[in-house]
Amino acid sequence: MEMTEVSTNDVTNDNKVRTNDVKNDRRVSTNDMKNDRRVSTNEIKNDNKVIKTDSMMEVIGNVLVIRISGELDHHNSVEIRNNADEIICKRRIIHILFDFEKTDFMDSSGIGVIMGRYKKVKDFGGSMGAVNTKNNIDKILLYSGLNKIVKHYDSIESAIEEMKGGNQIG
Repeated sequence: MEMTEVSTNDVTNDNKVRTNDVKNDRRVSTNDMKNDRRVSTNEIKNDNKVIKTDSMMEVIGNVLVIRISGELDHHNSVEIRNNADEIICKRRIIHILFDFEKTDFMDSSGIGVIMGRYKKVKDFGGSMGAVNTKNNIDKILLYSGLNKIVKHYDSIESAIEEMKGGNQIG
């Protein structure tokens, strides 16, 4: 099957088309309709399915809590990394807590996100933590060796209390 590029003036199935994302072998914008619903910029089209990538970041004291919803993979790792790095620098964050309660999948790009943020905070005596890990995330942390630098906590509250108290890992 041959890829067809179309300009913003072209229309397919009553959708405006841009040269950004790939949908049915045509490049389209993330504002186009797919399956009769809008795809927002926090959703990514992949192999004709929509993957939600809503991730929320919250600063509590000097702790950045990153709640990953959906998948932490190559599709959204750049956005999460960039947003986290901006907050780390601007707010002088030294501890990071990943909340995996709503995380369905993580690949090597997710491992890279965790490792890169660890490198940013460890020089300042910071630490990394994880809460609400499911079995699949626990296995990835173990097999990748991240369990040596990412401490598992029972709750967000206990993690923040320990992190703010200066107890570090790594």
